[in-house]
Amino acid sequence: MPTNEQNIAMIRARLGNPLPNAPDDQQLLRLMVDQLSHHSAQLVNTRNHWSVDKWVFTAQSGLEDYLITANNFGRPFVCYTIDLSDPYHVRREVPFTLLQDADKRYQGPQMNFAVTKHSAVEMVFYRKEGQGWFLRPVPIPGDSSQYEIWYETMYEYGALGDTPGASAFHHLVRVQAAIAALPFCHWRGVSPQEDAKTWQIQMAAIRDSLLHDEQKFQRAFDIYKSQISREGVNAKLGYANDYEYRPYPVGVMVNGYGF
Repeated sequence: MPTNEQNIAMIRARLGNPLPNAPDDQQLLRLMVDQLSHHSAQLVNTRNHWSVDKWVFTAQSGLEDYLITANNFGRPFVCYTIDLSDPYHVRREVPFTLLQDADKRYQGPQMNFAVTKHSAVEMVFYRKEGQGWFLRPVPIPGDSSQYEIWYETMYEYGALGDTPGASAFHHLVRVQAAIAALPFCHWRGVSPQEDAKTWQIQMAAIRDSLLHDEQKFQRAFDIYKSQISREGVNAKLGYANDYEYRPYPVGVMVNGYGF
């Protein structure tokens, strides 16, 4: 996957190699990041999770709030209980709630006093200005246990050496960044100050080529967005879901009925 620096070199080529300072690399980087952020937001707003990661945290007895230390933390979408020390642990999903609704959905002691693992009945996510994202399990844990948070990633593309996401559509991002950069482009001997007429002709020729490619690339991106979601997926019971609730071992016949 190309880095930002490599993408900028390709943008310059699409622009006919303008002067190094008109526009400079930092200006092209900002324009490209704007396009990357825009298309990333479009993908995030689909029903699929196109770029995800997970963060594991350990709840501690008596501690209510936890700073989320994942650098790329974006929007969380599911939380599970985990216990690496227990191979028979039955994973449970913990629902999310809003900070102002925590007491409405949970009614009980503020802190769990039972010596049991995974006492959280809901998770609250909130952000403090200048401090980052925090997580609050409800009720306050009375035990030490681990939870796994899955979230959509949030990347910063600020450095030239970074490798941005959405690599399958970098060609679209490059073309759109080049279109945005055109008004800032000067070529050797061709600028609004030196030769305005030639500058306008060169601008128009490059713009026509870029707009033609943008239309093709945008169509492919729109088709991709429309096909990454599936409808009609329902919850399914797992194999032997009722194992612990069977009154008799599998295969036993009682009054003519098999179990």
